[in-house]
Amino acid sequence: MHGDVHGSPETTTGPIPVVSFDQYSIPSLLKPIQAFRWFIDYGGRPGSNWENRVTRVLPATSTPFHPMLSAPFLKMPTLMMVAPEDEMVHANYAVAKQTYELIPGPKQWYDIAGGHFGLLYYPGELFNEASQEQTRFLKKWLSIKPPI
Repeated sequence: MHGDVHGSPETTTGPIPVVSFDQYSIPSLLKPIQAFRWFIDYGGRPGSNWENRVTRVLPATSTPFHPMLSAPFLKMPTLMMVAPEDEMVHANYAVAKQTYELIPGPKQWYDIAGGHFGLLYYPGELFNEASQEQTRFLKKWLSIKPPI
């Protein structure tokens, strides 16, 4: 069925932990220690309602997903905010730049300092920088006028 994202036993994993301190005894969806630190320290703060549990479904597709495959079809305004020092395994600055170049629609590239999870810490300078840039981008493309 076109667009079906339901899983089967063969395409579904979980529920499993989102992160784990011990990948040998308790494997998780996200393996890097940086993910563990962020989710446990920040995501797991009191009142967040975050649970360290996820079910992953990878529906069968005719072509495996990769951003470079979909980029040439993006017609909508796209903001790519990329940290050159991103420490996550699959975050590759050169691949992100190549993907950006393939986008035919309106696009904006924004280099930001810090690592993968540094932008998510609120309050903080990087969080403020990221959210301000995202707000500018959205206001531009959604035609939102500031209050008078």
